[in-house]
Amino acid sequence: APVTYIDVWKDENFTMGVFVLKPGSKIPLHDHPQMYGLIKVIYGSCAVKSFSIKKTSNGSSVDLSFQTPIQVCRHPTVNATTSSDVITLTPDVANFHEISTLETPIAFFDVLFPPYNDEEERSCNYYKEIKNDNLTETELVKIDAPVEYWTNSEVYRGPTI
Repeated sequence: APVTYIDVWKDENFTMGVFVLKPGSKIPLHDHPQMYGLIKVIYGSCAVKSFSIKKTSNGSSVDLSFQTPIQVCRHPTVNATTSSDVITLTPDVANFHEISTLETPIAFFDVLFPPYNDEEERSCNYYKEIKNDNLTETELVKIDAPVEYWTNSEVYRGPTI
């Protein structure tokens, strides 16, 4: 698989894990609905491309159904290494994101809270960019998981937590 996930810890409050990406691979554009996330590169370097939902003028919620365009603001791409600060994702800021390797494999530590929960509508969704003519604003559309993306898992063998 292009991506390996190592589950370090999970409970009803948060999950901690390590993602390992082979050179030339990526975690496609996705979201973490109503969740916060922390990403810390622990090996190699990566590019993180992220977007935030553009606020509506009347404060209404955004329709995240399939094939419905979502107006988003584009953030500058962050190239992160082991010496970079932690990358923070919130329910409102940079929640739509894609993580790509640069020249080497990468490994990053990932914390999500609260954790995924399909029953509470906190499951991962995938997107593609459908409008790319503006440097600061664009549109995304929800899609099925890309067929070229899959993960395998490994057992955590580190210190007991």
